[in-house]
Amino acid sequence: MSTEDLADLADGTLPPEAVTAHARSVAARWGEDRVLDDETELAAAERVRHDPLVDLPLLREDRMFIERCVVGRSDRHDLLTEYRRQWLAAADAEGSEIRRDNAARRAANAWLRSAAACSG
Repeated sequence: MSTEDLADLADGTLPPEAVTAHARSVAARWGEDRVLDDETELAAAERVRHDPLVDLPLLREDRMFIERCVVGRSDRHDLLTEYRRQWLAAADAEGSEIRRDNAARRAANAWLRSAAACSG
């Protein structure tokens, strides 16, 4: 959006059709992996919003366990989002880079086991 469009958006005078057209053009570009440099962070956040686990170093077994715990649940996305938060918090708390992924995996899986009342 131009500077003028952004100003109009801020004061509420940009027509809804213009906002819709812009959103569609951005979505089309992103769908073709044509993300502008200043949109890279937004694109990463959007990928995480759709799949909270997208950039976690999960093992095949992790994915199988997670799917068993969340399959068919209406709160699936909320569980996955919190799983990610638990993983990242545990990874940040682990001082050893060698042990970081395993510490994160253990913490996130333990949380999910408890929150979703699943076994595994």
